[in-house]
Amino acid sequence: MQKSHKYQPIPTEDVEQAIKNEYTGCCICHIRKGAKIVGILGFILDFIFVIIVLANAISHSVGKDPLNARDGVTMCGVAVLSICGVIVHGLILYGLKTEQPWPFIPYLIIKPIEILGLLGAILGLSTEVITSITIISWAGDGQVPEITSLLMVLAVKIWFWSIIFKTYSYFKRNQSINLS
Repeated sequence: MQKSHKYQPIPTEDVEQAIKNEYTGCCICHIRKGAKIVGILGFILDFIFVIIVLANAISHSVGKDPLNARDGVTMCGVAVLSICGVIVHGLILYGLKTEQPWPFIPYLIIKPIEILGLLGAILGLSTEVITSITIISWAGDGQVPEITSLLMVLAVKIWFWSIIFKTYSYFKRNQSINLS
């Protein structure tokens, strides 16, 4: 005679608490709070860059000091990256509000490109794209950034990327649990 085992379902509250504990990250707070900090901070800094670039463009177009070709290309690069940053960080905030994973994907794609650009700057490569990335990362004025500042900015960007990746994983997991 075989014993029949009765399986008792795990209470939903226990599963939810286990998921919350698994996704506790930066500074012992939930990963969602870390993502909110990254989103707000990035949005504000990129918005400031958009204003600075517009102010520089207006001052050069009104003044008697025209931009040379290199400065113009660098300024355009910074403007494009800043506008993309505003959009990407805005999507992070939207993703947190809607609790959907897809708004985090642009950040997860664009930030590694910035990280590669900073690595290029550390290795001494110099292109207009790397110069623009260095400027928008607050790692120098685009001339010769210091290795120390580049390494610090690189570490912070990798840390922020990991926070957003973990947040994406959290919402992706919640979505798959809700669908089943």
